[in-house]
Amino acid sequence: MDVAMRDVSHIKNKLGDLDELKVDIRGCLNKLNSLTDNNAAVEETTENLTREHRVLVDRLEAFETRCSDHDKEITDRMHSLATRFSKHPCTASDISNVVLPLTARIRTIEYEKYCSNLIISGLPETSYLSDHDTVLLLFGTLNVTVDSTQITELSRVRSTTTTTTTDKPRMLFIGLSSLELRNAVLTSKRLKSTLTAKEVNASFSDSRIYINEYLPSDLYKLLRATRDAARTKNYQGFWVRNGTVKGKKDNNSTIIEIKNLEDIERLL
Repeated sequence: MDVAMRDVSHIKNKLGDLDELKVDIRGCLNKLNSLTDNNAAVEETTENLTREHRVLVDRLEAFETRCSDHDKEITDRMHSLATRFSKHPCTASDISNVVLPLTARIRTIEYEKYCSNLIISGLPETSYLSDHDTVLLLFGTLNVTVDSTQITELSRVRSTTTTTTTDKPRMLFIGLSSLELRNAVLTSKRLKSTLTAKEVNASFSDSRIYINEYLPSDLYKLLRATRDAARTKNYQGFWVRNGTVKGKKDNNSTIIEIKNLEDIERLL
């Protein structure tokens, strides 16, 4: 009887071990199923990456093809340009020799368009005298006979170099009917040297009046650049005549002409 009981107990223990084994087997099966799912996900990801890789390869091949086409196009265009330049062997100097005279000619034509005009600085602006009447008084002071019909244009302009508010009168732009009349005014002013507003009208101040020929913008800039450069080399002076900047080193020097920036560089 005791032996039978021991056998039964032993069998129960074995059955308990089998239950534990079943649990372990079930856990292994669950892990195996999880690994199977993970493997499927990895395979799907691998397939996606493979497709993307193929797309990138196709795009790279297309890009290389386009680059090759562009290289050929650039090479063909460079060859075409080289062929065109070989047919026109002009150098920068050749082009400059054509452009610079044309530029000087354009400057001269523009000057001739405005050659009878004057710019007057320092002439007072008043409420009791019109600019027209003031200008006639000015010409009378210079002993130059000018009637109203010979004044073709008259307007006040603000200096382009003035950036702040000032009480000084605006410059007066005057158009005259002829170059001869303009030259007569300039000559009389040079002979008189200093001219004050009080000489024009007793009620005006002693401020000085300046009279200069009107210069187109490009010509004015060329004259200023020339004077700035010449000042460092002690040139006697530079002026404009017939649309050309002229000057000389001293009284014994011949007159030189400045037509472009290259001429200015030669002064230095």
